[in-house]
Amino acid sequence: MQEYRFYLRISYLAFKSYYDDVAHYVEVTSECGQQLRIHARHFIGFVTHQGIQGYFILTLSQEGTVVSLSKQIVA
Repeated sequence: MQEYRFYLRISYLAFKSYYDDVAHYVEVTSECGQQLRIHARHFIGFVTHQGIQGYFILTLSQEGTVVSLSKQIVA
């Protein structure tokens, strides 16, 4: 499995466009420089009225499918 850490900050309205059929994928760059294209449905549980903001850890299987996406709590 592969893990990628990245920071994402996106407003509620901007994310709504990803989910409402305008664009289905969120593109981010991991801390190691890897470009990632993640389907918006994986972020639904992290949306607040302000949008999405924070550090995330994406775990992919050997085949490249999403195993998990978690928000990292920064102390």
